[in-house]
Amino acid sequence: MTAPLLSVIIPVYARRDELTRLLNSLAAQSPRSGSMEVVVVENREMLNRQWLSRADFPFPVRHEFAAEGNQSLCRNLGAEVCAGDVLLFVDSDIEFAAGALAVLRDRSLDDPERIVLADVLPLPGRVRSLGTYLYDVPSFFREYRRRARLGALDFRAFVSCGFAMSRSAFRAVGGFDPGFTHYGYEDVEFALRAQRSGVGFALCAARAFHHKALGPDSLLRRFTDLGHSAVHLTRCIPDVEDIMPVGVRAVRDGELSFPDDFDIASTVAAARAVERELDLARVGQGRVSARELFVDGRELYRRIALFGRFTGIRAELSPEPFDDRRAVRCNSVPTSIGGSTNAAYAMPSASPDPS
Repeated sequence: MTAPLLSVIIPVYARRDELTRLLNSLAAQSPRSGSMEVVVVENREMLNRQWLSRADFPFPVRHEFAAEGNQSLCRNLGAEVCAGDVLLFVDSDIEFAAGALAVLRDRSLDDPERIVLADVLPLPGRVRSLGTYLYDVPSFFREYRRRARLGALDFRAFVSCGFAMSRSAFRAVGGFDPGFTHYGYEDVEFALRAQRSGVGFALCAARAFHHKALGPDSLLRRFTDLGHSAVHLTRCIPDVEDIMPVGVRAVRDGELSFPDDFDIASTVAAARAVERELDLARVGQGRVSARELFVDGRELYRRIALFGRFTGIRAELSPEPFDDRRAVRCNSVPTSIGGSTNAAYAMPSASPDPS
């Protein structure tokens, strides 16, 4: 019997090194010969076509180009030209662990009316640049395991960097909205539209790693883009602020001012105080993790400001040091955005509580 075809759709702009790493992780676990194809959709510039045409992978790689593209257009184009029964959408900065593709494919085939989410985690290792995640490791894994046992999630748990769904479900939802011309919120709109059309969500055991490292400049550009996207989101879904209020209204309110320099440790302490007060893991229902922090001080400050403007809760940037032994710790941190970092992961000696 011929295995159902899995189509992996990768929207990308440049990022050859990331794309190579992702494709190699796919090649290491191609579920079955002839049962998988990859569609790479380049956005605005054709920078990967030549080397992809010469590359030797155990699956066919199709190259497409969206001259005026954005993430939504690229994903939609990939879904249009591919031939798979199951569509796996993945960003170029993701790397899959062994066995992940088969799990995503099989779960989607077993439950074609759900969007199946990969279990995406930060790649363990040394913090090499500002913007890398820090996590409270035991709590983080307990939360993920709880979500995996629940199985069914709502739209706020959806992230678009690694998910699979049946072709029929994607068509029923109607694809991504190409009106999101800037970064962000196209996944929120897609997920809410999916939920309202009767498509559900489930977290599966397929493990993937996110190679995410954002510096101060790219973070600032990202927040500007989010402002544009938030406006379009509220036009598409007027009641979105009643459903998922954290951040959207605040971003629309206008620009935020922030200091040029930060004491990172005290900023982290302030952010944790805000998160404890708001209990963001509960409010976000999985989409915003209370354990997720950025090393970058500007990002943290903006988050604090956004939460304060929306909730009325204020956090002082106190000199309290960041010394939470339950967390992955920064052994040394810069005193300003321009400084260097020598932060390392200090994993707990005991295994995370499986309960």
